[in-house]
Amino acid sequence: MGKKLKPKIHVRDSIVDFLLRTEKFLNSSQATDELQIQFRLEKLEAKWDEFEEVQCDIEGSEEHEENTEAHRQVRAEFEEKYFEVRAGLVGKLPRRTPAPTQNGSSSEPAGVHTYVRLPQINLPEFDGSFEKWLPFHNTFRALIDSSPELSGIQKFHYLRASLRGDALKLVDSYPMSEANYRVAWNGLVARFSNGYLLKKRHLNAMFEFPKIRKESAAGIHDVIDCFERNTKILDQLGEKTSGWGAMLTHLLVSKLDDVTQKHWEESVSNEVEPSFAILVDFLKKQTRVLDAVSVDQRMTTSSSQAASTGFKSRPAKVSVNSATGNKGPRCASCGDQHSIAQCTAFSKLPVDQRLQLTNSKRLCSNCLGRNHMARDCPSKFRCRTCSKN
Repeated sequence: MGKKLKPKIHVRDSIVDFLLRTEKFLNSSQATDELQIQFRLEKLEAKWDEFEEVQCDIEGSEEHEENTEAHRQVRAEFEEKYFEVRAGLVGKLPRRTPAPTQNGSSSEPAGVHTYVRLPQINLPEFDGSFEKWLPFHNTFRALIDSSPELSGIQKFHYLRASLRGDALKLVDSYPMSEANYRVAWNGLVARFSNGYLLKKRHLNAMFEFPKIRKESAAGIHDVIDCFERNTKILDQLGEKTSGWGAMLTHLLVSKLDDVTQKHWEESVSNEVEPSFAILVDFLKKQTRVLDAVSVDQRMTTSSSQAASTGFKSRPAKVSVNSATGNKGPRCASCGDQHSIAQCTAFSKLPVDQRLQLTNSKRLCSNCLGRNHMARDCPSKFRCRTCSKN
């Protein structure tokens, strides 16, 4: 084997090895993960292009002539195995119904289906905050650190791109290289996977949560989210918060407003030892009640404001003003000191001219009042002829 041809054959061998590993994955129990199958398909297609390029170089070399038949045999075997493996991977993906064309037929040939490329998964960012460490650690380890298809230098690039602040300063101290990725990752884990500090910070998040000043659904939602989030993380860190019982319940109650505390004490007066789960369930019911009451109050306020605005220019209001000597509203039609509903000149106008006038003056065509239109008119009275607005 010539010296010039040897490196190319090594590259070709590595591509063949990847194909064999993909075949092993295809026949394993792991070949049910749709995301993994899609990633391997993309990688397999790239390896096909690499194989074609290096194989053409080998076959075009002068040194190729002495082993022509052997190199052709490698190509034939690779192509046969490639199509077999690729078809197997595509066959494990769920079938997608192709979009119909304008004439109603499918846009794909019969018997052919494609895999759908999922949206790109963005890596989480980590800035050195202990409360963000566990989600970052678990996600990065699953997507990048545990991936057998990424080299150490690729993983190092992903790691640096995901870090900010103090965490990035720590990793930046290591030169970018294949070997240094593992050193940098282990250093990051050693720095932030401090169980004692993590537990302390999540405990402090609950102890330092401010007391709710006034009964509100939003305030109760916030305190529930805080306690549920931090107790779940503490459970992941090895603390059995389910055994904290009375202490956790008392801590959560101490963060509630006085009204909610009173409701809670009334609801558990017959309970021997109410649990944390019962308290959380009670608070969630309270938020549903408060949310419903809040909606009703907004609707009532809105209706009252609309009714007040709509009846300001009614005749009863005008007659009171006239009796007390105050100036009443000016007529939008003739300009005299009376409402347009009492205007003789307006009532004598043809219907189309009356509509034109009310539209130009932006008056309600139902009650002739200002500041609203007929569709929003709060008046219960309708046209005596057609019963419409």
